[in-house]
Amino acid sequence: MLGDVPVDWSTVRLSELAARVQRKVSGTPDDVLMITSGSGFVAQSDKYSRFMAGESLKTYTELRRGEFAYNKGNSKAYPYGCVFQLADYESAAVPSVYISFRIDDARLDRRFASHFFLARGLDPHLSRVITSGVRGNGLLNISPDAFFDAPVPLPPLPEQKKIAAILSSVDEAIQATQAVIDQTRRVKEGLLQDLLTRGIGHTRFKQTEIGEIPEGWEVRALEEVCGRVGVGIASSATHAYRDTGVPLIRNQNIKYGYLDLSDLLYVDEAYDLENQTKRIHTGDVLTIRTGYPGVSAVVPPELNNAQSFTTLVSTPKPGVIRSQFLAAWINGPVGRRLVLAGEAGGAQHNLNAGELKRLPVPVPPLGEQDGIMSVLQSVSATEVMENEATGRLARAKNGLLTDLLTGKVRVTP
Repeated sequence: MLGDVPVDWSTVRLSELAARVQRKVSGTPDDVLMITSGSGFVAQSDKYSRFMAGESLKTYTELRRGEFAYNKGNSKAYPYGCVFQLADYESAAVPSVYISFRIDDARLDRRFASHFFLARGLDPHLSRVITSGVRGNGLLNISPDAFFDAPVPLPPLPEQKKIAAILSSVDEAIQATQAVIDQTRRVKEGLLQDLLTRGIGHTRFKQTEIGEIPEGWEVRALEEVCGRVGVGIASSATHAYRDTGVPLIRNQNIKYGYLDLSDLLYVDEAYDLENQTKRIHTGDVLTIRTGYPGVSAVVPPELNNAQSFTTLVSTPKPGVIRSQFLAAWINGPVGRRLVLAGEAGGAQHNLNAGELKRLPVPVPPLGEQDGIMSVLQSVSATEVMENEATGRLARAKNGLLTDLLTGKVRVTP
């Protein structure tokens, strides 16, 4: 992150810009927080579904609004730990194993510092001074002195504030877009619940294993409405990955009702030929097996004859059920609940082909399926569009982080 910086910037040790916070908690604090790599500060009871501190609370640190804490736990997003600023609370109790600190506002703008830390600006230093991997308690081995020895790029304070304002404006745009996505998703959930079980314009209903449905509908097992229910390529395809070739759909590409191809992988033609019986085709429904079992999307025409890796593949019978309707049912509130009820246990959630085959599916007349999907797809199109907008903003921010925090692109205060 650092590298060369402009001549009118300085590079200063964090110890010169920050003072460690070690004040102990007094009394019973209203808020006991933990740091997660994805969300920053969260209530301990939310993270663990219960209060964990107990008697150890008296050893916790009192952190105040605007101060920072470094969580030494590693994660995929932050392999060398993460630093977050306490912004939404006046004060809170945080574990004493965190390295907590406040910064000198006269030299370092808090928002600039926050963006620098979240951009993993400390990683080059941390990767050198962390002396061992994750220990039994899940924490990386690094001393406070080694942490505070990290170099920080220091533009003039007015430029710091301008950089922070630009990056914060992008964050606000991302948050606003996410709010639209969340609202759209709530609307969609309500529609899924109603349309997939009650249909359009019905007045007479019957009770079934999936609840009340219109009298003219059937309930059938998924294997009865599909010609094939199987699994994509199961063996590792790492050796066959290519920059171009036959597209390979993985679990991370499957979203609720659509495929995200931003990190699409490919396999060579020889490997594809070896696995030709595993090819996916237009209209197939792909379903995640592990991690987030049940999330489903339909294969579009441009991915006809592509491959999929460890996903479940269902081929709907054309005269019985529409592909989009089946995917919507599996993704919907009732279908998802049935999937989760039937999944295998263990440390990782898992759905196998046998369980998916037994999934009960409502089967309206084809014309009504088309009408239901017409309503749902208008909402889904908005959701996809907003998700794409969020992705573009996130990519733009990543570019800005590198350019602005290193001085590659200068701004006028």
